[in-house]
Amino acid sequence: MLTTLALISLTILTTVFLLKNIIRGINREEDLAQDVIIPIGGHKEDIEFILREAVNKVRWKNENHEIICVDKGMDEETQKICKLMSKDYNFVHLEENKRSD
Repeated sequence: MLTTLALISLTILTTVFLLKNIIRGINREEDLAQDVIIPIGGHKEDIEFILREAVNKVRWKNENHEIICVDKGMDEETQKICKLMSKDYNFVHLEENKRSD
């Protein structure tokens, strides 16, 4: 009985793993980095939602990715959220807009 349950569990896990890899392979356009650049200025009430959605999308598509938040004059609260997200996810970065006009 226990052996049968273990075999069924192993079969289910293997099937799920294979389906996940097949789906990822179909959805993957190429094995290129999926970098996302998000310019942010002023106050963004929904910045955490935007960043979490970006995290979910690049994680699904490819494992080699970066999300870059470009500070284009964001307020302190928005900047704080971006910094916290960059601590939670090592592939999220906050960059200052170094533009010399």
